[in-house]
Amino acid sequence: MIMKNNKIRILVLLISILIILAQSCKTQNLTFPIDSDKFTEQYKKHKFRSNRWYKDKEIEIKGKISQVYKNEYGEIILFIESSNNTLGISCKLKNNDIKKPFKQNQTVHIIGICKGIKENIIINDCIVLKKYNNK
Repeated sequence: MIMKNNKIRILVLLISILIILAQSCKTQNLTFPIDSDKFTEQYKKHKFRSNRWYKDKEIEIKGKISQVYKNEYGEIILFIESSNNTLGISCKLKNNDIKKPFKQNQTVHIIGICKGIKENIIINDCIVLKKYNNK
């Protein structure tokens, strides 16, 4: 009888631990690091599958700026080029108070939230992790 009670307690403890782990995995925000060319290629080939994988997830990406502009709200947008000329990545910066300006053809390493695809892949709330001085 004592052995049976101990087995039940251990089983209840293990189930509780599994439930806690499952909840923490569900709420944990995982970052997807990916190359800009691979990212655009996946969206071009598998739009709906890519949306399931990346939409509303944190994306870490490194790529070359092809265009820098401010939208009608004064937000800075970096357009990241890819080898896939039909699709690019539009990155809206989280902080518009940028000390050093961005340059066309400059490589940047950013992190932001993927919002899916319209004409281009949209990444919002971007933070620049690193700017590279291309020669």
